[in-house]
Amino acid sequence: MHKVSIIGASGYTGAQLVQLIHQHPDFVLSGTYVSENSADANKPISALHGNVAHLPYLLTPVNDNVLNELAQEMDFGFFSDSS
Repeated sequence: MHKVSIIGASGYTGAQLVQLIHQHPDFVLSGTYVSENSADANKPISALHGNVAHLPYLLTPVNDNVLNELAQEMDFGFFSDSS
């Protein structure tokens, strides 16, 4: 199994990535992240997107320390940014 994290998981595209990664047989979704100043930080993704209401992921704020940890621990990272 490959460990995956998604940064920018609060938007529509990020939520779709959560769904796809969660269902993929070769991936385990290890974390869903948003910017540390996001109004969605520390909310469950299910509170924002009804189509993933059955999934238990929390939108964790990301900072430099978290990014360093992810770089060491993850096999893949997806970035979903609105800009």
